[in-house]
Amino acid sequence: MSGGPDWARVKTVFQSALDQPDDLRASFVADACGSDSRLRNEVESLLIAHDAAGAFASTDALASLTMTPEIRTAFLDSLRSDKNPAVRLVAVDALAAAAKQSPDSRTIESLRAKAVDPQENGFVRTKAASALKAISF
Repeated sequence: MSGGPDWARVKTVFQSALDQPDDLRASFVADACGSDSRLRNEVESLLIAHDAAGAFASTDALASLTMTPEIRTAFLDSLRSDKNPAVRLVAVDALAAAAKQSPDSRTIESLRAKAVDPQENGFVRTKAASALKAISF
């Protein structure tokens, strides 16, 4: 596979891994990925970030967040430059929730840029595009 992992396959393995009991996840990922180290690294990275995010990444936690200018800037910075796609997904969720209440041009432009960035993780691109559809501006 050239240019990066197959994001559809990453999504399938990641979602299936989430359905596994915690004690069987590692062996499931190893079996599902086989010798594809890129796939395994992406899935493991997403699983680690998912576990670390816990309740913070839930819609309820993000919906109750008061989006100050400083917090918005921090999420915009994370969306633009954090290397972890799970962190960028949380940033998209938080920014989308805030933009539904109070759209601003920086957030909308950042979400647009992520939605069409061919170098961006497929989950982040899709989430950003979906977020834009839900914002009235």
